[in-house]
Amino acid sequence: METSKPDTGCPEAPIPVGSKPPCVRNAEIAAKTGVFHIDLIQPILITAFYVYALRFVALETGTARGLPIVFSEVSLLAPFVASVAYFAFIYFGTKAMEKRDAFDLKGYMIIYNLYQVVLNAYAVFAFVRQLSLQKMSIWGNMLDPSQN
Repeated sequence: METSKPDTGCPEAPIPVGSKPPCVRNAEIAAKTGVFHIDLIQPILITAFYVYALRFVALETGTARGLPIVFSEVSLLAPFVASVAYFAFIYFGTKAMEKRDAFDLKGYMIIYNLYQVVLNAYAVFAFVRQLSLQKMSIWGNMLDPSQN
C-alpha cells in the first residue's frame, strides 16, 4: 500500500494515499462545528440517565431495606444549573478568546500537578491512618447500622 507524508504538523506516521491524518480531520471537524457538536448529546444524555438511575435505585433499595434515604433530600437542580453554566462559560469563553494569543500554561500545570500529587498523597495517608485508628481493613468491613 502506497503511503504519503504530507506536512500537517502531526506526528510522523504512514498515512494511506487519499486520506487525512486524524489530527487534520479533528481540526477540520472542530472548525466546522465550533464548540458544541451533535456528538455531545449522547454522553450528556447517558450521564443524565445514569445519575437519575442511581438516584432511583438508591431511593427504592433504601426504602425497601429501611435504611436512611440519602438521596431523598438531594436536588438535581444544582448539578443541572452548574452544567449549563459550565457549557455557557465554554461557549462564551471560546468566543472571547478567539482573537487572543494562547496562554503558556506549562509552569502553572507543573505546580498544579505537584499540588494534586501532594494533596492526594495526604488524602491516602489520612484514609489509611483512620482505618488503622478504627482497627478496620481496607476491604471487607461490615456496616453496623446501629451506630447511625
